[in-house]
Amino acid sequence: MGKVTITNRKLVASLNVVNAIFNNNTSRVRDKLSVAIEKFSKTNQGLITEYNELLDDLKLEYCLTDKTTDEILTNEKGEYRYSIEGKKKLNEAVKDLLDQEIDVITYNGSCQRVATLPEQWKEMLDGIFFIVPKKEEEDITVDEDLEMVPAFVPPPAPKIEANLELVEETIETN
Repeated sequence: MGKVTITNRKLVASLNVVNAIFNNNTSRVRDKLSVAIEKFSKTNQGLITEYNELLDDLKLEYCLTDKTTDEILTNEKGEYRYSIEGKKKLNEAVKDLLDQEIDVITYNGSCQRVATLPEQWKEMLDGIFFIVPKKEEEDITVDEDLEMVPAFVPPPAPKIEANLELVEETIETN
């Protein structure tokens, strides 16, 4: 167990990966990773709830209301409707919320299954549920007739960006 400072963006991305891990764990294997995820979710539930409440508050703040009755306008699915300007303001506010730093309690979930996870998932969970060992630089081969080159250069890992499409309500203009 430890403590680390992360952004809400990393929290949301990590929770999306955790959901994918549970959805792909059809055998329901109970290992150190699954226990760490359970403990993390329970211990940090207050932070998760607070983030969701703040997101809901932002959605409510920027949604459209009827000009005469102040009734909140929704679409056929019951989702808030937004003007183009309200949607822009909401997206900016959500970006700010995602960039806020929070302190979370972490648990060590290092186990054999971690090696089988996709690299992108490992990146998202690194520092929260386990530590991905950093690759050390390879030995350099030196030959007087050849220029110095690394013995092996691994390809760069793909970059993962958190999905900012958290708010996908209908845009209405008035």
